[in-house]
Amino acid sequence: MVIIQEGVNMEYRKQSRILEIFLRSLRGEPIKPHQLASEFHCTPRSISRDMNDLKAFLVEHQEICGSIEYVYDYQERCYYLKMNDFLTS
Repeated sequence: MVIIQEGVNMEYRKQSRILEIFLRSLRGEPIKPHQLASEFHCTPRSISRDMNDLKAFLVEHQEICGSIEYVYDYQERCYYLKMNDFLTS
């Protein structure tokens, strides 16, 4: 039963991390995978997976979200949330 509890805790932490990343990006903060990995005590690859999950979610819900997407800035090595008409109607 302890193993199941650990799995639930890990899943909760991942969901919380993804939501926090999304909320930060809504505030206009750059999303820097290496920095967030250090902050959340995970690997940069975990943050990259989180970003892929967020991008896929936005594509799947484009009819609700409108034109909103994550754009990667190669010079700054971070993601930005690009929003044209998000929640305007």
